[in-house]
Amino acid sequence: MKRLSMDVKLLTRADLSGCIKPFWEYAKWDGIRWQTLVDIVFEVDGVRHKIPSGFVCDMGSIPRAFRPTINRMGNSLVGFIIHDWLYCPDMLLTRKQADMVLYTIGRDHGESWYTANKIYYGCRAGGWIGKMKPNEFHPVDTRVLYSIIQSNRIS
Repeated sequence: MKRLSMDVKLLTRADLSGCIKPFWEYAKWDGIRWQTLVDIVFEVDGVRHKIPSGFVCDMGSIPRAFRPTINRMGNSLVGFIIHDWLYCPDMLLTRKQADMVLYTIGRDHGESWYTANKIYYGCRAGGWIGKMKPNEFHPVDTRVLYSIIQSNRIS
């Protein structure tokens, strides 16, 4: 099967693994949603996009059956965040294009061919659910950012 060719560039210079946190609502975490703590800037085929801090995502819209076999905090972490952003009904990319962006970012960040394909086809199978949801934002608690900065300081 021939896939779309996507040119994707991550313009944010940060280790994004420390730039997300579980999204807590009503004093509990639902085990699915995460919140970005920084702005994420990227380009897809020359078009610049910016995901503002406070964006809440579910890391991939992958069906439950696939979730235990996919590490959403691994090499495709930034791809999952960008993918969820591109799945907003207001975006001009199709579902297939957004899924291909996730595949491309995963491969560019060291995901194996097998794992990247498993993620891609998982999103192809269950992504239609996420494509119907509007993007969700919540202000970032600056105390969280401060505690991350403090914990990352070298003594």
